[in-house]
Amino acid sequence: MRILLLGLIFLFIRCNWIEKEENTIDYNISDKIGEITILEYPSYNEYLNWVKKDSQYVGVWRVRKYYENFVSDDFFEREENKIKYNGLTWSMIAEYQKRYRLLLEENKSSFKEEQKLNNHVDSLILKEYPKINQFISDVFRLGFD
Repeated sequence: MRILLLGLIFLFIRCNWIEKEENTIDYNISDKIGEITILEYPSYNEYLNWVKKDSQYVGVWRVRKYYENFVSDDFFEREENKIKYNGLTWSMIAEYQKRYRLLLEENKSSFKEEQKLNNHVDSLILKEYPKINQFISDVFRLGFD
């Protein structure tokens, strides 16, 4: 009975290992994730592997989709925007989001009102990430033109 039980456990573990092996694209630790422009979407497999390495990319995906609500249909394809923002990558946006959250945590004890805290953190983060600041300004400005 014990041999049968051990055999079933081994079979279960082996099947799970094979399934994981088949569903995962091999990425080396040295692979740079998120290194495509924010103007484009990664392939589905690229995105899944980014998320496996850093769940922050789920947040970046949501923000990228959200921006589409504020711009014209061709904003992300326009040549002037490609020139201006081609170097702005998914990984930069992920880094920006992490830094923003860290600044909120570091500064929350200094502010009683959430709005004042947000305004303070905004003033700090926008100085650290001027390219993202410009991008966000363009996205929201165009939404109201």
